[in-house]
Amino acid sequence: MNELVFVENGQVVTDSLTVAEVFGKRHDNVLVDIRKQAEYAGPQFAALNFQEGRYTDRNQQERPKINLTEEAFTLVAMSYNTKESVQMKVKFIQEFKRMKETLQKQFAVPTTFAEALRLAADLQEENERNKPKVEAHDK
Repeated sequence: MNELVFVENGQVVTDSLTVAEVFGKRHDNVLVDIRKQAEYAGPQFAALNFQEGRYTDRNQQERPKINLTEEAFTLVAMSYNTKESVQMKVKFIQEFKRMKETLQKQFAVPTTFAEALRLAADLQEENERNKPKVEAHDK
């Protein structure tokens, strides 16, 4: 499995493929769920938080996918309410928070060489320590 949360075009996001995998749902059903939530949320929210894209599947066919910001993910994930889905929501929330904190640290400007070395070492250590290990649940 890839990371739960990643940076794409300068924005911290997850995508419909990841949501489908970790929630144990078919990707086409997740796309329907996401599009329904985007419609309910309205065009302003949807334009900022849901980004349509494409990926190439195992058969070398282009397929749709949707990137979701933390806010969009939260909106979609609220509709999934099994015990397993709640545990997955917690992992996503923690990972969004960790990724944002990591990015904030990366853009902090050290004032001395020693601070720069400490910052680099701290970031590397945190990345290694916090890398999520998630198992998908079959449904």
